[in-house]
Amino acid sequence: EIAGSAAPGRLHVAKALCERKCVQNVRQAFSKYLAVGAPAYVERARIDPAGAVSSLLQAGAVPVLAHPGLLSSQAIVLELVEHGLLGLEVYYPGHDPGTVVCLLRQAEQYGLLVTGGSDSHGEPEAHTGEVGSVRVPYEHVEAIRRARPGITSRGHRYNSTARPQGG
Repeated sequence: EIAGSAAPGRLHVAKALCERKCVQNVRQAFSKYLAVGAPAYVERARIDPAGAVSSLLQAGAVPVLAHPGLLSSQAIVLELVEHGLLGLEVYYPGHDPGTVVCLLRQAEQYGLLVTGGSDSHGEPEAHTGEVGSVRVPYEHVEAIRRARPGITSRGHRYNSTARPQGG
């Protein structure tokens, strides 16, 4: 119930521990049970980034590298481009204006789509914004639509040969 329709994660477990009064707060749940080395910590499965790009392409998705300005090295970008990466998340609360400019140049250099997002997962964090707080210039939204013409503005697939009903 805590996760709603989302995939349950450590934060949801921490909230459940709080509700059951096993811990006093989320911070204590993490430090006592959910942190690396704690009794309930489970290493999450890792996927190879190049393999992820390939899988997304096969599924008809537009693979985009999230918040690349936070990476310690930009070398992964070229590697992923070579495997079919189609976009970079340029507009992101954790990217300062200088980083945004650099990422826009990088996207242009490699012919990548430009996206943006708040990275909000429901709980406020230092590097995230509120849902809807990140503005992406509309020209980039249109470029994404052109990249995948079967996607509408709401992300739903449509039949491009069908005519709209009504007025």
